[in-house]
Amino acid sequence: MRKNKINICLFSGGSGNQAFVQLLKNIPEIELNIIVNGYDDGKSTKELRKFGKEILGPSDFRKNLSHLMNVNTKSELIMSKIMNFRFPKKISKANFISFLKLDKKNYFIKNLEIYDLPYETLINFKDYLSYFFKYYKKKNKLNIADISLGNLLIFGSFLKNKTSFNKAIDDMHNFLNIKKDKVLNVTNGENLYLYAILKNGKIIEDEEELVNVKHKFPVEDIFLLQKKILPKKLRNLSKINKKTKVKFFNKYNKYPKINLKVKKKLSEADIIIYGPGTQYSSLFPSYLTQNLRQTIENSKAKKFLITNIFLDNDILNESVEDIINKFNFFFQKNHKSKFRKPLVNYYLINKYDEDDVNLLKKDNYLLYDKKKNFTLLDWEKSEGLHYPNWLAKKIFSLSKKKQVIKSLPKSVLSIVIPCLNEKKKIGKVLNKIQTLKIKNFDLLIY
Repeated sequence: MRKNKINICLFSGGSGNQAFVQLLKNIPEIELNIIVNGYDDGKSTKELRKFGKEILGPSDFRKNLSHLMNVNTKSELIMSKIMNFRFPKKISKANFISFLKLDKKNYFIKNLEIYDLPYETLINFKDYLSYFFKYYKKKNKLNIADISLGNLLIFGSFLKNKTSFNKAIDDMHNFLNIKKDKVLNVTNGENLYLYAILKNGKIIEDEEELVNVKHKFPVEDIFLLQKKILPKKLRNLSKINKKTKVKFFNKYNKYPKINLKVKKKLSEADIIIYGPGTQYSSLFPSYLTQNLRQTIENSKAKKFLITNIFLDNDILNESVEDIINKFNFFFQKNHKSKFRKPLVNYYLINKYDEDDVNLLKKDNYLLYDKKKNFTLLDWEKSEGLHYPNWLAKKIFSLSKKKQVIKSLPKSVLSIVIPCLNEKKKIGKVLNKIQTLKIKNFDLLIY
């Protein structure tokens, strides 16, 4: 690693840090490592995980890989479309098989411009689909409605790499021509399933229910199991008291081993960021990884915890202090010793001002104790989204990496057009504004 490089490790989910990632990836001095877990179990991911071969959930990896891709050329744009494409809900099996066979007459093949890909990329694309298709013909039990093409490619890479999930993700970087930055699985790749228990004792059996359903009671604990609980067993578990449920889950709970590449990156990091996102599915489960806490404690990096702006479904009944307490709880859960060194140097919290008339959806903001020693910034870009530029400036400033701030693009562009008595010219002016090249002004628009 070059001396001038700034090594950033970002704990993330799939989409919560998209703007921030796309900002950092364009800064040459930064080497970004996005650390993700594979316990996603929603939509097409759930179908793919049921499909077989003990694969972790690929969706959050696919999303982050997509965020890191460049789209400056036609072939890069095609690859971006491919990674984000979902098959329609009413696609026929024959049409799907036609696509897998790369039939040039297939509507989706033509629409995605598959055969316009560079030769080597096309060969790799065919290779991944071929591995997937061979397995599909044997099993023939996949619900293909609304399934992600990018997830199928990762599954194909998984099969090609002899069912090593981490090797499959490494392989996808080469396929997508992502060189500077990385998306890394936090664990060694062991396939585990996420479960949660609410305060009232209700069992949440997958990530989809945890994220998409508004629960009246907060999450008390989360667990990682090697196998999905069979429906009959789950029904019986639901009838017993909470204490016995917790005892059952603790008995079968598994703490996965850390990915050695992640361990190395965290040890070398200049900055470690615990990003915002769906806490109980995207972030907290990552912290259950063996040796992760010790690795971060021993890292000389400056460490930042960024909390959400809005309340997601999994934290509806919680505050900033609750999130921080649970953050520490899950990092400590599989360790008997107490914290020796701080896991966080700075808590970055969105400044909430209840008197601000511009606040959006006032009842949906994550609140905090104003007496606490938090770093407060008013950085809401739009509903619940952080302004990535302001966030980056604050982090680099507190990390004493101010030299990189000069590389950040300007975050806002305002164009004021006087239009008094300009009826005949306003159309011409607006047309010129539409063709204005923002890049000429060293600006980046989100």
